Amino acid sequence: MRQDRRVEADLVALIAEVDARKLYAREATSSMFAYCTEVLHLSEHEAYLRIAVARASRKHPMLLPML
Repeated sequence: MRQDRRVEADLVALIAEVDARKLYAREATSSMFAYCTEVLHLSEHEAYLRIAVARASRKHPMLLPML
């Protein structure tokens, strides 16, 4: 379970970095949502939630350790 949480926190941190630096454009995707669904193969619901958490964690860094 602990490993699961760590992987989830790492994924959210990755999404936050890709979003902030707009690295999804290098993968020929038009948006962060497209990157998450097409490249990371997340469902639409999973993509939406993780992008929201990633963006919140950029504003409030204490959220990542809480995951």
